[in-house]
Amino acid sequence: PAAVPELEPMLAILRADESDATRMAWIAARVRRPEDPILAETEALADARLADFARDFRSWMDDVQAERRRELNLGP
Repeated sequence: PAAVPELEPMLAILRADESDATRMAWIAARVRRPEDPILAETEALADARLADFARDFRSWMDDVQAERRRELNLGP
């Protein structure tokens, strides 16, 4: 959800946009967890560049989560 409710319609349009620049910017700026559905949606796109970007981003987020879990002694 948008921090400012009036921006939600604009964010919905951006979230649905499959152009390379918009989708990559959305992922980089808005995705906070590797389970975010936009990553799975992007990985499934026919555009190999976008799909690879989403897979790489998810991998990076998985690594960050694992590192934080180790730092906090939360297990594997």
